Amino acid sequence: MKTQFSRKEKRLLVFTTTLSLGFLALNGIYQWNNRVPDVVIPETPMPKDNALHYYQRAVKLYVQPPATGPAVDWHLDNSRPARVTEMYSKEYDRFYPLARKQAFLKRNAKAIAIWREGLKRRYVQPPEREAKTVVELGPFRMLARDLIAIEARAKAQGGDWDGAADSSLDIIHFGYEVPRGGPLRIGLVGIAIRKIGLHEMWPILPYLSVAKKRELIRKLEALRPTRVTIVETMEEEKRSMQRFILKMTRERDFRLLFVEPSCCGFDSPTPTKAEFEEMLNSVDKPLQVYAAWMNKAHIFGEYSRCMDWQINQLKKPYPLYDKNWPFPTDEHAYKIDLVWFKYPQFMRTRMKDALMETEEALLTTMLALDVYRAEHGKYPQNLSELVPKYLQRVPIDPYSNNQPLRYKPKSIRYLSSLRYKEEPKPVVIAPGQVPGGPPPGAPPEVGAEYIAPPPPEYVKTHRTVPYTLYSIGADSRDDGGKPYQDEKYKNDTNASADRARYKLRNYFDDEKCDIVAGINW
Repeated sequence: MKTQFSRKEKRLLVFTTTLSLGFLALNGIYQWNNRVPDVVIPETPMPKDNALHYYQRAVKLYVQPPATGPAVDWHLDNSRPARVTEMYSKEYDRFYPLARKQAFLKRNAKAIAIWREGLKRRYVQPPEREAKTVVELGPFRMLARDLIAIEARAKAQGGDWDGAADSSLDIIHFGYEVPRGGPLRIGLVGIAIRKIGLHEMWPILPYLSVAKKRELIRKLEALRPTRVTIVETMEEEKRSMQRFILKMTRERDFRLLFVEPSCCGFDSPTPTKAEFEEMLNSVDKPLQVYAAWMNKAHIFGEYSRCMDWQINQLKKPYPLYDKNWPFPTDEHAYKIDLVWFKYPQFMRTRMKDALMETEEALLTTMLALDVYRAEHGKYPQNLSELVPKYLQRVPIDPYSNNQPLRYKPKSIRYLSSLRYKEEPKPVVIAPGQVPGGPPPGAPPEVGAEYIAPPPPEYVKTHRTVPYTLYSIGADSRDDGGKPYQDEKYKNDTNASADRARYKLRNYFDDEKCDIVAGINW
């Protein structure tokens, strides 16, 4: 006998069935969105005798200078404790004499020996899967700046110029090794360490023997192929974040991990439970709902896509590099995206890497030019004359489309110091007189007599570099060897401005100038 349903029962049955099917559909969508990507992230094999362990031991053995006691006498103000950063500064050399440097190095002889043992071995940074595997490299930079650089200074101060060059080159070698297998932040530490070594190398170049210059050229050219490129660093950055995404999607409430860091203060690969709760309270509800229905595989894929785009751009020569980042167009997706907030850091890294490559290329070429002049009594007409006797090949300009460094056999003159001929005297203002002139855009004051101070007179001192060797710089245009000059210090008469006027601290992509050896470095 067939069961008869009333109209009311039929409606209830249809409603219940529709609701059940809708629930099953939503559950299916939710389960689909929350499936964990089935991928395996490749890892660099670790060497059995990793140089990392030697560097870590050297850090533990490092003995800092005493903060109080007789060691403070080197400073003019004895109320301030001795600091390694002040020991490192040139202007304090006469307050921290050679004997004290040598005593400091003697206390750290074991740390230096173990550190150099590490240079003989292969270094690979372990993958950053969790907090205990994150290697902080700040102490490594400290070893380079506060120990080996002091060793280079002590050797130079004692007249051992070739030994000072060896110590400086060891720092550069150290900077080449540290980024191996590490993500972006490790690559930046490597660049900083190389900069320390080059900073110690430049002042001692005029005092090196011809044989030592030849040796430095050979070693620098041998080191260059071993460097970790910016492309390799970015590929490891990609893999590092991919491991982080997979780990978090399996173990934590992944929704909170992909929101904009600036809106919730997220800046740690292993946030605590309290940090999660704080983030949850700081994220607006629409964004939470949007994040709850995000597809985990889609998140992983979008991050990989953006990083692949960036890596492909980094493979191009500097002038062809596309700076237009493919940002997500959706408002919420923009906030949740994992790459956009690091884009400025990527750009700065590209710039720093290119500057470091340029400095090393100019250094190697300058050494070759000095050796050529020592043997021929003059500089070459072009850089091709240095190959193959002095250089294996002419270094490529990192800012060009695979073109060599520019060179002219003519000297270049530049301003080395600027001083007042006499200090400007204050203008004496009588009643009714106004110093200077009316404010910009304002009409003259009725009955006022404007008194302009006399223009200052300067005493300018110039120096000459015997040749013009340069990189075309970040604008990728040849400006004929016009050196970069910081506008901030252009008319500054302080002694500190003499050193800062041509430094590249505030150098940007839009600078219409070149980077000239002997002036900007």
